[in-house]
Amino acid sequence: MVVTFGPDGATGHPDHVRIGAAADAAFLQVRCDGGRGLRRLLHGAIPQSWFDRMQAWRVAHGFPPWQPENVYHLRAVPDRCIGVHVRIDPVAHVVVAVLLEHRSQRLVLVPTEVDQATFTRGLRPEWHTVVWPPRHEGEPLLADLFEGLDDGNA
Repeated sequence: MVVTFGPDGATGHPDHVRIGAAADAAFLQVRCDGGRGLRRLLHGAIPQSWFDRMQAWRVAHGFPPWQPENVYHLRAVPDRCIGVHVRIDPVAHVVVAVLLEHRSQRLVLVPTEVDQATFTRGLRPEWHTVVWPPRHEGEPLLADLFEGLDDGNA
């Protein structure tokens, strides 16, 4: 299992884009070489429907909307591209703590006027696109990163 950034880097951050591309290349090379153990490649992603709701929330509360063409601003993928939707409620506070340490990105991601509890509620869901193995159209969303990997079909 490898989870990394997709081609958009989630925020357009050049380091995110580069590490995502490097992780993808390494995963695919090991798969091509017959390497065992790498059974799923995921990209962290933000569904367009969530992005649109958050944009509306930001505007309604007086915050500037994200501008996806700007570095550090969130980007979305079409909802149909999402292959995994998990709830991270038990560890959402840890994710928030980590994000708050990114001082260069903090003001774009978390307006100072938004309390930590509100921000944490928004981070309880987590989404991914499934890069490998390829998903078939209409397949149900996975509810766990490791779902289906124990049966030898992934």
